[in-house]
Amino acid sequence: MLCDKKSGILTSIGKIEQWRAHGEVYMANKPRILPGTHAPIPAGYIALDLEHEEEKTTAAVWTFCARAVGVANPRQLTIFADETHQADLLAQLADFLAAYPDLPVISWSQSDIRVLRKAVTEISVENQLIGNLTETRHHTDLLEWTKGAMILPTKSLDLKTVAAYFGIANDVPSMNGSVGSARMRAHRSTTNPSVKEEIRAELIRYVRSDVTLLVGVADHLRSIHDGITPPTGRHEPLHADDVIYI
Repeated sequence: MLCDKKSGILTSIGKIEQWRAHGEVYMANKPRILPGTHAPIPAGYIALDLEHEEEKTTAAVWTFCARAVGVANPRQLTIFADETHQADLLAQLADFLAAYPDLPVISWSQSDIRVLRKAVTEISVENQLIGNLTETRHHTDLLEWTKGAMILPTKSLDLKTVAAYFGIANDVPSMNGSVGSARMRAHRSTTNPSVKEEIRAELIRYVRSDVTLLVGVADHLRSIHDGITPPTGRHEPLHADDVIYI
């Protein structure tokens, strides 16, 4: 162990080597694949992003966007629901997943699955729904995959930061998780219908934008890891792009 002079914090040799490697990658502005065996990023999957509130034992999903990628007639579904319509939201997400039984789910956070598990348990929906959402479906936390598979020349591994490095446009640059949570609280507290509608529209744009970023980042990470030509964009048009307010 060494002591960092600036912070006074004990630091392991391994951590110092990680910092040095990241500095080299950052200066070269070129990703570096880490040694070892890494699970492949599939060409076909369901990209999923949630906006939610989570307590120690409970959770509510306000909005989600799910997109089927790499399949014939791909579909995207976005739903917004308040805390009184959680069962309807979760049931429609389960139906979406059931339409693509062989596709794994990819998100940028393991917390999405944890939140779904809490939400499903809280409203006591059918076991089949629980399985579709949280138990039988293979899930890849793409953030954790990236940490274990490569070093990127970015200041952080925030989804928007990584997407910006790959040149993927962000349609909602001013929104992040903290702002989204604040907007959800504002939606719950206001009685003004026009304000509620404005907030719903903001959150819908945010979650849809994040799924677009997620798909683009997944494509680029796969191309780097597998040594294939980087994508120029996801060319397959959506067969359906439904937005539902419950």
